Amino acid sequence: MSKELTDGFTRAQIEAFAGGFYYVANCDGIAERELTIIHHFLERVGASDLVGKLAELPFDPNGLAAALPTDWLRGLFMRVAILLVKADGQVTQNEREALVYLARVLKLTMKFDQLEASVAHEKL
Repeated sequence: MSKELTDGFTRAQIEAFAGGFYYVANCDGIAERELTIIHHFLERVGASDLVGKLAELPFDPNGLAAALPTDWLRGLFMRVAILLVKADGQVTQNEREALVYLARVLKLTMKFDQLEASVAHEKL
């Protein structure tokens, strides 16, 4: 498998996205809709081999930051993560705390509330 997969993501970036999405969605028990969205992402970027291994993917917030070196990639991750946890119809306190924590670790130029507002009318 090549280092760069479809849509220009590297394998390390795909694993970081998937691990981060799973971390946020699973912090209060993952909903079937959230899991389906993560699976669809993995299939779309050519990493369907990770679908059955999500719970086993190592996840480290600092590793997420290292794998996503640009503000654009980090912002993309956060926007999709916000939409992901909204997909089941509610954002729990645990999910919100996990998202705010990751936004801090990623040192985004945009504040979390601004990120959340930027996707307020979007859906996955």
